[in-house]
Amino acid sequence: MLVDDKPAGKIFRPLHHLQSDGLWLLINKEGLQQEEFIGSKTTLEKTIAYGKLEDELFKLLQSPDTRQLIRIDLLEHFFSEKHQVYSAAHPHRFFEFLLEAEAEVLLEPKAQYGHRTIEYHGYFRDTAFKKHVLRLYDHTCCMSGLRVFADVPMVEAAHISQFSHSGNNAITNGLALCPNLHTAFDHGLISLDKHYRVVLKKDLQEYPHSLYPFTSLRTKHPLARKRAVPSVPKVSEEHRERFGLG
Repeated sequence: MLVDDKPAGKIFRPLHHLQSDGLWLLINKEGLQQEEFIGSKTTLEKTIAYGKLEDELFKLLQSPDTRQLIRIDLLEHFFSEKHQVYSAAHPHRFFEFLLEAEAEVLLEPKAQYGHRTIEYHGYFRDTAFKKHVLRLYDHTCCMSGLRVFADVPMVEAAHISQFSHSGNNAITNGLALCPNLHTAFDHGLISLDKHYRVVLKKDLQEYPHSLYPFTSLRTKHPLARKRAVPSVPKVSEEHRERFGLG
């Protein structure tokens, strides 16, 4: 464990300071008293016989599962970038987590079920709007290009100008978007500029390791540019102004 006595490799420093955490103990050589501060490798070799973990921690570390959890916790809190690499290299931990979560859910006390009445105020006569907007974009998300042949709808008809405010149910007020982008559009996280390019909210923060980040849409030419009706940029301008997207 000892290294050359150089500024970049002072292993004696953590050996000394870790004692304050109550997890690590330094054992003196017989007949010698530990100095108040271990300032060199020479002092360490002279006064310290060995170091050991606190007994309770040592017992916990005997379990492979506990060691794994401690390792992941340390990586997550102190070396977040390394944690991503480690997680990718140990995917089995994900399935172990699922089993643990499943067991916790199964052991949870049964909930008390009841009935709740929800009153909804909205517009239901938008079947034609949905039908024609999706046909206009060939059932393809006009931003991501997603098109899936399935029995469940993977692309939705989104109103550019909120229908509840404008009452505009014309096809010229519609875009075909996948559910994630539809939600982001409705909440002003993304929009379209006058050239049909995707605009993102300036302070939008994404997880740095996302496989499909919104920022990747900036470099693409959305389908809206090819299929949308000419009035879309004008309506999108109102959308951008409403959410302050410029």
